[in-house]
Amino acid sequence: MLTAGDEFGRTQKGNNNAYAQDNEITWLDWAGRDQALEHYASGLAAMRRGSPALSDTRFLTGEPLAGSELPDVAWLTETGAPLDERSWQNPERHRLVMMLGGAGDGGCRLAVVVNGDRRACMFTLPDREGCFWGPAMAGAADLSQPVPGRTVIFMIERKAGRARTEENP
Repeated sequence: MLTAGDEFGRTQKGNNNAYAQDNEITWLDWAGRDQALEHYASGLAAMRRGSPALSDTRFLTGEPLAGSELPDVAWLTETGAPLDERSWQNPERHRLVMMLGGAGDGGCRLAVVVNGDRRACMFTLPDREGCFWGPAMAGAADLSQPVPGRTVIFMIERKAGRARTEENP
């Protein structure tokens, strides 16, 4: 959804018809682009490529996939407890975790942590023996500090001793 405009800070200065304009209105400012945003978007793309759970197009059912004891999706509160019907219906609830898991990820899970509240909040993810949670993107936030308000972070569960690589950040 990013275009060469968002990360380049490009503007047409109010001109809504840049068709056939060969001037500064449509030129890209390569030197002025937002390199931090560019790097972040590249990291998101790499994370998506490296996580089968994010590219799976099957309908999520909450049931385990073939070859896995983990459900394909679980919905949790910020404390790591399953979201019950009352929590789903609570209009004041602005936090949740979507836990994706499956056989394609080597039995590990991916947590999409959503803090839709304005206030920061500590999140807790359920532990499994022999596994640990870490940021899904190198240099990204983790759960050792409160998750800022209006923030989404990705955490990946890894088996203890599994090395971090470029394909497996």
